[in-house]
Amino acid sequence: MSLRGLYYTNNNLFFRNYVFGWGLMNNVLIVTNSINDFESLISSSKNESFRVASRTCDTMSGSDINGIHLIILDMCGSEEDNRRLLLQIKARTLVPVFVHVRSNSEILHSYYLDIGADACIPYPIPVLETISRINATLRRYNTIGGIYSNNTLSVGPFQFRMNDYRVFVDDREVSLTPTEFDIIKVFLSRQNTTISREQFKSIADSLGKSTTRNTLNIHINRLRNKLKTNDGRPLIETVWGIGYRMNTHKFLHGTK
Repeated sequence: MSLRGLYYTNNNLFFRNYVFGWGLMNNVLIVTNSINDFESLISSSKNESFRVASRTCDTMSGSDINGIHLIILDMCGSEEDNRRLLLQIKARTLVPVFVHVRSNSEILHSYYLDIGADACIPYPIPVLETISRINATLRRYNTIGGIYSNNTLSVGPFQFRMNDYRVFVDDREVSLTPTEFDIIKVFLSRQNTTISREQFKSIADSLGKSTTRNTLNIHINRLRNKLKTNDGRPLIETVWGIGYRMNTHKFLHGTK
């Protein structure tokens, strides 16, 4: 998979083509139609533990996410376009997504956080604070189960290999349908967070996969039964009257 066509920064110089072998450096992707608004952030981050690439909103594709550890999404379109792009990204990747909101409205920030954003960056961009948030988030995600090790996430007895669409529970491989794997991606991007049935329906619709609540419930219930340890502990829990939650805390911290 290639990220050819993105612009990478190194000592404030842009060069084209994907660079393999970044070692321990994390890769941050900025999705924006106004890269000039991020010049100070890019310049100030040159000595940090991450490198920055950029992509325009209208040319962003699913393949661009490969090899990326954190995404900054500039909410520069209409509210519906912003919502759709955020949901599409969150459904396709496990990595954290920051949104740059060109408004300091607390209601708008809360809205994007509620539908899946991991953090909101206000306008104008507070450069030092944003860099600290990026570093803190990358440290946390790199610690929780090796999420960036060959795009594999390990949570206790569960292992999710995103590159080749394989899942293992207690060292045994579990067979999943493409739809079940899509649902896994949504859960993994929102670990320990309750996801309502309406949110699942909205995500499916945004990806062009029209479905009913009843069909979604059937898929999720089947998936929940498959993702159980040998002693019967489920990874996915039902939150009665609301939706579902992937509870990774109990496997990472040894709680019941």
